[in-house]
Amino acid sequence: MKYSIKRDPNVDAIVVKASGMINTTIAEEMVIKTGIALNESKLKRCFFDLSNTVVDPEQTMIEMVAFSKTFERAGISPSVRMAALYTSDEDPRLYLEDGMALLGLTMKQFKDYQEAVKWLCAV
Repeated sequence: MKYSIKRDPNVDAIVVKASGMINTTIAEEMVIKTGIALNESKLKRCFFDLSNTVVDPEQTMIEMVAFSKTFERAGISPSVRMAALYTSDEDPRLYLEDGMALLGLTMKQFKDYQEAVKWLCAV
């Protein structure tokens, strides 16, 4: 999996764009670096564009659920709104919204880019 993490002044957010096959090892690194970028920038919005990714078939649902705790370990504040963009045929193992809520974090998943940006910028 390849990814980039950049500040986007148009949406006043950290934008993470990923492509390729997702596995928890690389995804954990990506989330830790995203947490650093959020903390350094003091931004309260984060957009994960995962529309060009697929989940590694070797990854189990348990590993993906445990992955949710990475956001907490990365120091991502509960005040940060996170939007995640997936393709229409996303793998159910990518569903992080409920796990984030259990950790007190706000993440909403979208299939439409414009809806995601609108929600992210609504506050």
